[in-house]
Amino acid sequence: MKNYIIMTLLMFLISCTLFASNFKAQIKDLLKAVKIASFGFEINEALDSNFETKAALSLELAIIAINPQLMKEDYFNLGIYALAREKKQFETALKALKTEESKETYRPLKNWLQNRTTKLAELCADKSQNDDDYDITKDFDSILKLLP
Repeated sequence: MKNYIIMTLLMFLISCTLFASNFKAQIKDLLKAVKIASFGFEINEALDSNFETKAALSLELAIIAINPQLMKEDYFNLGIYALAREKKQFETALKALKTEESKETYRPLKNWLQNRTTKLAELCADKSQNDDDYDITKDFDSILKLLP
């Protein structure tokens, strides 16, 4: 019985480590895809009435180019958040973040999402706030630090 408990605990620890390393690799790939998608188009608010559709298409193409496996994972809203945030489309970023937050079960990541949701809600409410210091790489690095 004691050996069974030790083996079960060992298997649990190994699976947690594999999850963390896989998650980190996927987040890094998602960051690459967001950067490619961000570089791939310009926003002209007078002409682009639907940022979200354009961003989604651009992000999908970048994800397929970088790591098609990400299309099977549930990181799309996180990618839309990052892309919209990068382009200062705060309402779209907030919508994507709230969707991601509602699905998240990993407590540290859920807290991270709630923190970002609060900040974005403030940016949406007060357009005079400056968000020029936003850095997508630092934002994604802060996600990676949540893992053991």
